[in-house]
Amino acid sequence: MRLIIYFLVALCCPLLLQASFSPQQSIVEIEITKKVYNYLQPWTASSQTGIKNGLVIEEHKILTTADGLTQSSICRIRKGGESRQYSAEVLSIDYQANIALLGINDESFWVSVRPTEFAQTLPESGTLQIYRWRSGRIEERTAEIVRLYVGTGKLSDLSHLTLLASSEINSAGWAEVAIKGNKLIGLTTSGSKNKQLTILPASVITQALERGPCGQGSGHGFFDFYWMPANNPHLLTSKGFDPKKEQGVVVTKASVINKDTGPLRHGDLILKIDGFPIEKVGKYMDPDYGRL
Repeated sequence: MRLIIYFLVALCCPLLLQASFSPQQSIVEIEITKKVYNYLQPWTASSQTGIKNGLVIEEHKILTTADGLTQSSICRIRKGGESRQYSAEVLSIDYQANIALLGINDESFWVSVRPTEFAQTLPESGTLQIYRWRSGRIEERTAEIVRLYVGTGKLSDLSHLTLLASSEINSAGWAEVAIKGNKLIGLTTSGSKNKQLTILPASVITQALERGPCGQGSGHGFFDFYWMPANNPHLLTSKGFDPKKEQGVVVTKASVINKDTGPLRHGDLILKIDGFPIEKVGKYMDPDYGRL
């Protein structure tokens, strides 16, 4: 009987280690060196060095935000507070989603690191733990969730789910890691003087990783039209709808990005998108996160 118990414990231990989160083993410090050009004198260039955070994920990759990175950036990685630096290469940069993946060829780097599991759903209230490397030590701060909303990406016009939190951490916004329990909730993309953090959610990161960077495959989806609220009930009536029963938004310009003629026309009324009824102000009821 004891042999069976020992066998089960030995079998489950690797799975438990993989599922648990360890800041020292999962978060790394990234030193980025890149060329910066003077736009007044474009023939001159200087080197600029910055520090941000990264997170070890599956398949021997390091996840971080795309902010401050280029394909020609020189990246050096520190783990566990060690002074040793590992050379890393930029595997992919997705500026639309604001994520980047780094790789390290030195197999010794991957010996004592631990990948982090992504949260499948996002908490709408409560607290998070914010982690980052600072001066060779892990800094931890508590953050309180303020709200979930649909915001615009930091490096693009892509609209996506965004998490806003409040924390006493200073000078944040460089891919600090937000954790609840043992799972990744997201990476910070900006901080403000009023102690609010903008967090790129794990669900958005997961979809972006599955979709692949723009230019590789289908890329990210955009609504290729402009719209306005359908506040005028006479407009709905003129199109044969009952304003008391049906709501929607009005297309003001179509085929903005793709100039090919699409199904939408100026003046069209959109009542639903992907089966979700749209209110006249553009909001809808999300099954997971409520009104967005």
